[in-house]
Amino acid sequence: MKKTFSQSMAWLHTWSGLIFGWILFAIFLTGSLSVFDREISQWMQPESAASQVPATTAVDRAADYLRNNHPDAPSWLIVPPSDRSATMLAYWQEGQEFPHVALDPATGKVAKRDTDGGHFFVHFHYQLHAGTIGTWIVGGVGLMMLIGLLSGIVIHKRIFKDFFTFRPRAGAQRSWLDAHNALGVLTLPFLLMITFSGLAIFAFMYLPSPVKLLYGDSLEDSEEFFHEARPHVDLEPTDQSAALLPLGGFVERTQQAFGTEQIWYISVDHPGDENAVVSLEPLYGEQLTLSNQLIQFRGITGELLQKGMPFQPATHTQRVLTGLHFAQFGGAVTHWLYFISGLVGTAMIATGLLLFSVKRRRQIVLDSDVSTGFLNVVDRLNVAAIAGPILACLAYLWANRLLPPGLAERPAWEIGAFFAVWALSLIHALWRPARRAWLEQFTAAALLSLLLPLLNMLTSSQHLLVTLPAGRWRLAAVDLTVLALGLACVWLLRRLGMERQRTAVSGSAAPVWELADS
Repeated sequence: MKKTFSQSMAWLHTWSGLIFGWILFAIFLTGSLSVFDREISQWMQPESAASQVPATTAVDRAADYLRNNHPDAPSWLIVPPSDRSATMLAYWQEGQEFPHVALDPATGKVAKRDTDGGHFFVHFHYQLHAGTIGTWIVGGVGLMMLIGLLSGIVIHKRIFKDFFTFRPRAGAQRSWLDAHNALGVLTLPFLLMITFSGLAIFAFMYLPSPVKLLYGDSLEDSEEFFHEARPHVDLEPTDQSAALLPLGGFVERTQQAFGTEQIWYISVDHPGDENAVVSLEPLYGEQLTLSNQLIQFRGITGELLQKGMPFQPATHTQRVLTGLHFAQFGGAVTHWLYFISGLVGTAMIATGLLLFSVKRRRQIVLDSDVSTGFLNVVDRLNVAAIAGPILACLAYLWANRLLPPGLAERPAWEIGAFFAVWALSLIHALWRPARRAWLEQFTAAALLSLLLPLLNMLTSSQHLLVTLPAGRWRLAAVDLTVLALGLACVWLLRRLGMERQRTAVSGSAAPVWELADS
């Protein structure tokens, strides 16, 4: 019975890992990049890097922009500059959507180089740039990731012992299995936490039945639930016009109330109405909980409506899990730990995908009657699923530097470059033999990575020769990380070449990229 259960778990782990691993790689890669979304946004808007504008001044300029361009919007939201990024975002409501624009904090005008910046990686990470449907897809894939982790623990009885065993020359299948096990065990606590907490963020969306059972199905019932879960003041508009007080004053009062300079956001409900409500939250700082420091004012009179009302226990639990996932606590050390752990998890997914091919290619060598058609397709999809997202992310950064700064719908063009290059990666992988596709796409990734800092130097004033001497490490880190990726690709290409030569000399079993050349 025990053997049967283990075999069942092995089947589940193998096939769920293959099918969902193709999209999980991209989700984990963009999730890792999302840790530094603000730094990436700053790199993608170098013109605002030198701006040193207080949040009080910046939000007033953003309010002027929204007042002049979107006076009838039901609500506004402003993300002011912070110590991680000098860029500023202004959102306004249009139905159920919240379009936004990047503003120059120094002038309050639309930034010279409008872009979604690192926020695109955040949005792709949890919704695949596909709205609500994408959020449901990511939730389903996340659930399968959790199942894959648990089934992997079951089937690898010696998983912790094997963590200390890596045999790169023990044959393709053994080497990939060792790498998969080692990477999985190294980040197992992180992977369990990040997957479960990611599901917890949208728990009310994925599991709506309890809320509907207790509160009802209507929109008003849902609003009642969320109001009880997180108490806040929500006034009805009176349709009587009134002048909104300067938002900078509310920022000052929030800074004094919570003893912090950094403001996460400031929102205005019913701007220009007598019942306008201004809500602010400071950045999380060192706390794990995703902020219970909401403070609200009447926008017309400045009257304090509420400050830091405590969460209900269930809400507090959910917000702690959300805070764990967002990694806004602990400063730069925590951010780098999350980033590196995320990349290791991404590599674990990649080795699992390759292991599937290696293991079954070995079976084909032993049994010539086994069809290779399905595995040829898997090999090519693996190329597009692993090399494709890497190339797409690099293309997104290249587009930011190559597109004219004043181009209309510029963020859409950058995002279009991301998906276009990923699509080209798939077409190329289906067209070329798998081994050649691996080599050519990782060669392209190496070139794009190594040349991006040079392109940055030619198109921006915020390049390594400036940022390193000035100690602007957050900006320099983007260029340095891309360089590290390029060097990693060069190392991988060299290893592929050495492995091919070793295989030819020794006559041993060929690696996956060689066997797949059919």
